[in-house]
Amino acid sequence: MVVSFRIATIAVACLIISGCARLYWDKYGANLTDRDVALSQCEREAKERVYMGGLAAAYSYDSFHKECMIARGWTIKSTDG
Repeated sequence: MVVSFRIATIAVACLIISGCARLYWDKYGANLTDRDVALSQCEREAKERVYMGGLAAAYSYDSFHKECMIARGWTIKSTDG
């Protein structure tokens, strides 16, 4: 179940960013370690909040993960500008 969930999440993410500019998380004054810690904490929180299965779970996980990062002061930036 965890493997299929991760595959679904990766598939959705690839569909979203394929053919587009590369996206990344940014926060003024933060370094890569800060980002990695925030990503890890938000991943854990998102996993705890998602309890349904299938594509809906992948969508919910991504939404919770994104909301968590934004709440911690991170923004999504694009390599295009």
